[in-house]
Amino acid sequence: MQDYQRFFDGLAPRLETARMLERELDTQLARRFNALDYLRTDELGLSRIVADLLNPHGNHGQGAAFLKLLLEGLQYSAASEHLDHASVEVEVEKTIKDDRRLDICVGIGGHCLAIENKPYAGDQQDQIKDYLGWLKGQRFKSSKLIYLSPKGEPPSQESIELVHLGAESDADSFKIMPYHEVDRNAWGDGFDDYRLDYTLTEWLADCRKNCDVDRLRWFLREAETFCTRTFGGHTVTKNESSALRDFVLTDQKNWDVALTVSSALPEIEEEVYRCFIEVVWKTWPKESSMYPSDISYYSAYASPRRKSYMGMYRTGWQSSKEWKSRGYIQCTQLRLEAVSGVNDWYIGVCSTRGELTDREQKGRQKLIAALREALGASESETEEWPWWQWIEDEYRNWDTLIPALHQECKEGTGNITDYFVEKFAAIAKAAIPIIDEYEGA
Repeated sequence: MQDYQRFFDGLAPRLETARMLERELDTQLARRFNALDYLRTDELGLSRIVADLLNPHGNHGQGAAFLKLLLEGLQYSAASEHLDHASVEVEVEKTIKDDRRLDICVGIGGHCLAIENKPYAGDQQDQIKDYLGWLKGQRFKSSKLIYLSPKGEPPSQESIELVHLGAESDADSFKIMPYHEVDRNAWGDGFDDYRLDYTLTEWLADCRKNCDVDRLRWFLREAETFCTRTFGGHTVTKNESSALRDFVLTDQKNWDVALTVSSALPEIEEEVYRCFIEVVWKTWPKESSMYPSDISYYSAYASPRRKSYMGMYRTGWQSSKEWKSRGYIQCTQLRLEAVSGVNDWYIGVCSTRGELTDREQKGRQKLIAALREALGASESETEEWPWWQWIEDEYRNWDTLIPALHQECKEGTGNITDYFVEKFAAIAKAAIPIIDEYEGA
């Protein structure tokens, strides 16, 4: 314990000095400023950025240079060898069968590179299965479907089961590409043969290094930094890293303590996360008179890399008979969910997906309009999420809140707990009558 205390007592002032230097540099260089923070960075916004960079006819003026770099990174030699500037066609939200939409579709002289962008939202029922089936049916000379996820997460079982992936594709025509580098050995989920080492962040860096236009290099660096920060979870600055490096390398004891602490942190984090979700769940006013008596509740904490969520739904809200028969909760729901593990929390109405009758489609549009009027503007709606909003920045990511979360676990309540419970209760109070009206409970 004395070694631990000495370690932290010695490290704390060094980090504070590094942070003071960072604040001084910010006044002169604004290094934490990022242009993408002021742009549309939802799924469609990010898809448009990637698609425009891949388009040889795009305003970037670099021809097919960026597309060529991606094909090389993906080792898609069949398309790379036949890359002709004039023959490339790039589409965003390309409509295929049954009103499915591919986020990015790049036609390359008879070859096809398709990208399904999943930075935040989950998959739809049979989504990847349908995309692979469509690509196979188009008789391209070759095709490759890229599943672009924050940290190399695979498609959900509802989208395509691993056992069926081999029947629909092979390890070369379907690949999982992370936004940012992750430890692929940590997954152990059976998708290792499909997971790429090459990341979107690395591609943006390659584009920047191979570009001589200053204003374009600046934008590529901004996009690279945004992806690193948003999907890589990198919060340590260079000055902080330098201060830490110099301190832990001072002597063997410092290094031993640092190694012990770093090894113990993942287990400590998971324990706190799991406990805090249980505290929020126990605090949830499930027996409140403000909710109908037939409301059902559910919650799940998967792991630091998988989605955590909790929600509620009512008997009679719109659902899919097919999904019901498979045992899924796939009716319209009110849902609080994290994009990855316990970070990037959002809350909203998750509605049934798939084919809708004309009457159901009209009801869906009225539902969206009513939710907007009652709850305010939504982030970009999707087929699955007709209305949703991010949790406020202060509570959106839990990585930096662990001591506070731990304290609330000990006390069974606190400001963060109250925020999540009250936020969900306020949305539920407004949304339940609207869903009842347009989906009939």
